[in-house]
Amino acid sequence: MDSEKKANLILWTVTGLVSVAVFCTIEFAIIRNYAYLGAWSNSFFITGVIVVGSGLLYLMARAGTFDIFVYGFSDVVYHMNPKPKKEKKYADYPAYVNAKREERSQNKGGFLPFIVIGGFFLLLGVLFRLLLLLNSGV
Repeated sequence: MDSEKKANLILWTVTGLVSVAVFCTIEFAIIRNYAYLGAWSNSFFITGVIVVGSGLLYLMARAGTFDIFVYGFSDVVYHMNPKPKKEKKYADYPAYVNAKREERSQNKGGFLPFIVIGGFFLLLGVLFRLLLLLNSGV
């Protein structure tokens, strides 16, 4: 298995496991009403929103939205050191942005697992809510 497929498999696996962990935390530690369909619906829906939101945040970070903050923070830390032992990695902000853009073009990370797995949890939340509504006679 090549490294790109292996990294993709790890990303899907970790996203799925973290999603299940978030669901279990919400369902069994916070809500604690196992027999009520509304509790299952809320747990699935909240988990889906968290996972899809994480995927969208990851997509924004990959687009370079937060580059100014990362560069600014590293520059402040560099200037706070009275005797820097190494030279600055990037001469200025445009050099940093160009280097990160090149790095991102070579390293293709995916946000698809976040959207697919989060969408699955959202769909389960909606289905459980519909089942609840059908059982209550509304």
